[in-house]
Amino acid sequence: MNNEVKLQDIFTYKQAGVDEDGKVVGSYMPTGVIPTFLEHLTTSGEQLSEDVFQPIHVMDGVGSA
Repeated sequence: MNNEVKLQDIFTYKQAGVDEDGKVVGSYMPTGVIPTFLEHLTTSGEQLSEDVFQPIHVMDGVGSA
């Protein structure tokens, strides 16, 4: 068994701006890294598609997969 721990971002926060109240506005974007625990979730009965982790290409402020 490999005891190595590897940390990678699976989502990053992309700031879109600041609203009229001075609060940061943005969203979390997938990086494309598929976590190794996804298989464990599936075998534990959790249904989560790999599509959740696929990068989203943003053009003119509109996201598209």
